[in-house]
Amino acid sequence: MVLALKVVDDRDPKVVDLFEGFQAYGKWMGIYWLIYAITLVALVPFGILALIGYFVLWENAGSLSEGAAVAVSGVLAFAAVAVIAVLIAVLIRWLFVFYAGVEAADTFGAFTISAYLTKGRRLQLLWMSIALGIISVAGVLALGVGIFVSAALTTYATAALYRQVNPLPEVTALEAPPGVGPSVPEAPSATPQELPGGFSTEVRDADEPM
Repeated sequence: MVLALKVVDDRDPKVVDLFEGFQAYGKWMGIYWLIYAITLVALVPFGILALIGYFVLWENAGSLSEGAAVAVSGVLAFAAVAVIAVLIAVLIRWLFVFYAGVEAADTFGAFTISAYLTKGRRLQLLWMSIALGIISVAGVLALGVGIFVSAALTTYATAALYRQVNPLPEVTALEAPPGVGPSVPEAPSATPQELPGGFSTEVRDADEPM
């Protein structure tokens, strides 16, 4: 991810960038394990649907009429589609979590940045993810060798998409969480300062005596 962002940003990418993640190994382990845990929790309804389908359709296959079996299958299929929709809605907000991890200080910061960046554009990102997923599947179908091309393509395409939604502007968007764009320079201090000759930077009213 570090190398991908440096390539997209044209910031002198080097092979050594592949090993830069080891400098923050704990953060990256936290990102990976947390996203896997969230995915497993989101997949629990699939396991419940599978158990229901097994006990209802397979264990009682002889006692169910054809119409009842079709009805149960339809309900389970509809429920599975609903679970998939919820799963996508939950996970799409963390589409950029690994790329955000490059610029975040900690694990939870990466998740915060990713959720912030995807807000309001998750449907668009969903279609982009589907397109990149089709490319990945095509790479696997190409005798497995194509994965070397498709994996690199999807990795750098996602990095470029991340940089589009989180560019490096001169001014950070208001109320953006830490890590989204560079920091904004602090405004000059308004505290009155003494100047040579007895003058001061303090602002006075027009009718106020000197």
